[in-house]
Amino acid sequence: MARKLKDIESLRDKLLDAHNKLRNILIYAGEAYTLDLKHLGQIDEIVHMLHNEFDFEPPVGEDGNRQYWADWVKKESQ
Repeated sequence: MARKLKDIESLRDKLLDAHNKLRNILIYAGEAYTLDLKHLGQIDEIVHMLHNEFDFEPPVGEDGNRQYWADWVKKESQ
């Protein structure tokens, strides 16, 4: 039980960090009407964290190839 609580708290910390990074990017973009390249790196980091933590993956097309450009899905729904 303690392990699950630790895992939940770790996940909450990661989500809070992602939330704050995205919020800061939106605030900056809203004030400056631009983005810095560092923001793209932060968004990429958040996307990787989310798909690793929640087992998201690109869908598989009819030809059997992954469709990385499409909306990703939950791993178990493939």
